[in-house]
Amino acid sequence: MKTDDILIELYKINDIEQLFEYIKSFYKFNFTLLTYDSDEFSYSNIFSTILEEKFFFDTEIKDSLPYELNEVTVYYQYKYEIDNTSFLLLIHDDSPLNEFQKKLFKHIAIAVQKLNLIKYYQNSLLANELQLDLIKEIGELLGNFDLEILLTKILENAVKLVNGDVGVICLKKSNILHEQISWGVPRGVLIKIINKNTNKPLVEEIFDNKEIVLIEDLSTHPEYEFLLKEKFNIKSFIGLPLYTKNKDLGVLILINFKIDIDSIEITKATLETLTQIAAIGIENAIFFKDSLDKEKLLTELKIAANLQKKFLPAENFSTEKFFIGGFSIPARSVGGDFYNYLISDDNKITAFVGDVSGKGVPAALLTTMAMSLLKTFILEFKNLQKVLYKINNIICREDLDEKYFTLGIFDIDLENHSVELINAGHTDIIHFDSQNEKINKYPSENLPIGMFEDVEFEVKKFNINKNDLIITFSDGLPDAINEEGERYELDRLINLIKKFSTYDPEKIKLEILNDITKFCGDVEQFDDLTLLIIKILQ
Repeated sequence: MKTDDILIELYKINDIEQLFEYIKSFYKFNFTLLTYDSDEFSYSNIFSTILEEKFFFDTEIKDSLPYELNEVTVYYQYKYEIDNTSFLLLIHDDSPLNEFQKKLFKHIAIAVQKLNLIKYYQNSLLANELQLDLIKEIGELLGNFDLEILLTKILENAVKLVNGDVGVICLKKSNILHEQISWGVPRGVLIKIINKNTNKPLVEEIFDNKEIVLIEDLSTHPEYEFLLKEKFNIKSFIGLPLYTKNKDLGVLILINFKIDIDSIEITKATLETLTQIAAIGIENAIFFKDSLDKEKLLTELKIAANLQKKFLPAENFSTEKFFIGGFSIPARSVGGDFYNYLISDDNKITAFVGDVSGKGVPAALLTTMAMSLLKTFILEFKNLQKVLYKINNIICREDLDEKYFTLGIFDIDLENHSVELINAGHTDIIHFDSQNEKINKYPSENLPIGMFEDVEFEVKKFNINKNDLIITFSDGLPDAINEEGERYELDRLINLIKKFSTYDPEKIKLEILNDITKFCGDVEQFDDLTLLIIKILQ
């Protein structure tokens, strides 16, 4: 049975015993489900598969449990809270819930809470049959995760309950109340209603105070005369807050209700019950939508990550004349770092490391674009200044969320043993001179790519010999921190390069990677880590 089908059936049930039997059909283990009312300090709704067995019950809530459970073994406990009610699932078998079962427990708690509200309403308010049917219909809708359908049905039933003309549901997004669904009145009108006494929008007052506002005759409330001036024929008004313990959601507004004076209090109570159930359903639908959006984002990130990997070279490449190795470890699913190299037939290597501003998908898009442009123009122009001049102007003119990146790029002429490099806002490029056992650093003397058009990039030149090293990296490497908050620092990397300079180049790369991993320990990586190492072998 599919998850959606299970949930639809779960929310259709309107009897507590039927619900218990249904839960047992997919929870194939011994369990007890309790609800704890923090106002009453008592447990209720005891569903248990093992009450006839007696075991020792070892838990901090032992003293307040129903007597039947005082000697029952509990291996695992799961808790979920809605308003003032805590839902406690006690597992009596020696195996925890899997992820699916954990998610299901939340929905079981919501379904039980719905039935509790209906039962309370049925017993204490003595509502008429129509009112109960509307409440139950809203309860069944909790299994519908389509927010628009859910809101439409909530509004439809609420209007029907008060025999009203029109209605609006506003939901809070980015700290602003937006009309999510509106019937019979132009969008934006009700949001603009101002209480002249407080100079505050009426919907904001309802949202903030979490209290029902019921105005039977607007003509006797001059503070809201704005409604009458607009001539939308609005005579009466009910505003109801939509909220749960976990989240303030929005406001339900009903216009021109027709309620007998004698039944206003009962109708208000009915509306409160309806909005409590509706709020749970709305929160559920938003949670479900957010989960789908998150899943969609993860899929997009996976696609972006795979695309990035295709642009990255193999970790190592070597000939008799040179070795190239590198790694790039993103802090997230996709990163803003990149590196690559191109080898020409005329004994020329062009290699680069880049670091895009920002993180996530926008950075990944610019990363992919940058690598593609670099590869294209390196082959076309065979001149670093022309390559970066062209790419810089293209990036400047593009409408991108992330606009610039740093770049360390160099040409190695193996025949003449010379190097030309451009450092565009990047970390120092390191040259280890093996003959003099000396470290030469080439810091940035240029702006990053994509900041201003028509920039001329300055080139640096130096000579290389056998066993020399050229190392380029992103700032995530020296900026990495350990558990004490200390930075890895460039000096630590330089000491490693000196220490292992005579080693096999693959060994040097691995020693650097192992050292930074050991240094950071269990601290979560906050920035991408990228390194490119080249060793001249002849």
